[in-house]
Amino acid sequence: MKKILITGANGFIGSFIINSIVNDNYKIFALVRKTSNIERLKPIIDKINFFYGDVRDKDSLIEPVKNADIVIHCAAVLRCINEITYYEVNHIGTKNLIETIAEYNPHIEGFIYLSSQAAAGPCEVLDYKKPEEICSPVSHYGKSKMLAEQEVLKYSDKIKTIILRPGAVYGPYDKDMFLYFQLAQKGILPVFNSEFHIQFLFISDLVEILKDILLNLQSFSSNIFFIAEEKCYNIEEIKNVFEKVFKKDIKIIVIPYFIGYLAAYLNEKFYKIFYKKPAVFNRDKLKEASKKFWLCYSSDIKKYLPNFKYTPLEEGIKQTYVWYKENNWL
Repeated sequence: MKKILITGANGFIGSFIINSIVNDNYKIFALVRKTSNIERLKPIIDKINFFYGDVRDKDSLIEPVKNADIVIHCAAVLRCINEITYYEVNHIGTKNLIETIAEYNPHIEGFIYLSSQAAAGPCEVLDYKKPEEICSPVSHYGKSKMLAEQEVLKYSDKIKTIILRPGAVYGPYDKDMFLYFQLAQKGILPVFNSEFHIQFLFISDLVEILKDILLNLQSFSSNIFFIAEEKCYNIEEIKNVFEKVFKKDIKIIVIPYFIGYLAAYLNEKFYKIFYKKPAVFNRDKLKEASKKFWLCYSSDIKKYLPNFKYTPLEEGIKQTYVWYKENNWL
């Protein structure tokens, strides 16, 4: 029985992965911090072996790494109060993990790193960026993920390393896209660039790809893959999808950058003072949202997984909407 270590196991993606593979023929090890909220793992807690640690604490990674046949590295911060935290967790945390693997478990079967399209950055023109193209991240989050990728690539000739760059991930339990569902319910869809184009990835697709990689790991070599629905959507098409799902008219509102910047700044201060936590909408996310073209070439994975099909946005949004309604989020 293969032993799978998943970092960031309590997060949106990590918990989805564990809930999906827990009944497969794997022994699951979950790396979480002692302060982590493991609510989504409680129904299957007796099927998981927990390690308590932090990717910023290298010593806490030794025992988890020693026990693993495969590591799926999901631990990351998507937003934070102080920008240095992006680099401490996403960059240095990944560096700590891959170095610990190289030292204590160099013959591991595979290391799968959940990076982000943000690491590659947006396209300059309306064309699909390929994995081998030069990275040009525009946010601190994206830069920290790019630096993390570079740490992983240093070991790609010694350890089988698979780097996945998901597009805009959405689905049940997601709090980022949930903001847009709330606004769509009110009949508005804000955008910071009228030429905005983007590719999405339904959470179930990401999990299925990971499951298929685990089953076919021997056929993979070290590589970087974008993963997202192959179709890109402009803001008008996104609006149309939401209108079909919500069965109501929705108005696109183009917000000038300086107004978005002011709103993001004030939102950050409000959450820091009153909630002591980072805001979902902040200046770092605005840097990404204000760019025109978030496009990537996501067909390479099909060379290894020829039968895989991405979920169309309308179907994914519909499933997510139903979940939000049934669980009283909307």
